[in-house]
Amino acid sequence: MPLSSKGRDTAEGIARVRELGLDAMELEFVRQVYVKSESSGKEICNAAKMNNVALSAHAPYFVNLNTPEKAKLEASRKRIIDCARAAHWCGAKSVVIHSAFYLGMEKEIVYERVKREYKLLRDEILNLGMGEIVLRPELMGRPTQFADIDEISKMCSELEGVLPCADFAHYQAGCSTGTSSRRSRSRKS
Repeated sequence: MPLSSKGRDTAEGIARVRELGLDAMELEFVRQVYVKSESSGKEICNAAKMNNVALSAHAPYFVNLNTPEKAKLEASRKRIIDCARAAHWCGAKSVVIHSAFYLGMEKEIVYERVKREYKLLRDEILNLGMGEIVLRPELMGRPTQFADIDEISKMCSELEGVLPCADFAHYQAGCSTGTSSRRSRSRKS
């Protein structure tokens, strides 16, 4: 929500976005999914429609689709599905996700593991009747985090209902540390 919002209510934040001349807002579920009921989501959806503001949602940061620990993987899946459900109620179409950490593993192995998880998540979202929801793996900049621009592009071309989220600040951070694909290619030339 804009810092200049008068209240802490999401509907008020949406109205403030419109007052500022903006037409989109991200629902930040980065610590927790705070929309717990369909009725709460519908209020947010109505406010977005009334103000002609498009919504997206950001899944909680506490996600690692590459963890070898079963309980943590299940918790990561649940957080993403809970976020997708809240996004669906609110009328948001995209769920942005910080997908995984490499954990010292080979990039190709991590890619296949994360891709498998996105496929399973997408199947579950479809089974829950939320087919309009698009999962968006976010471009990351740190060398310990999945994914770079090449990995995201490849995965999105291989999976239905999965599209990229290009965070240019993350990309720039990767460029400044020499971890992005672009930076790596430019060093080879």
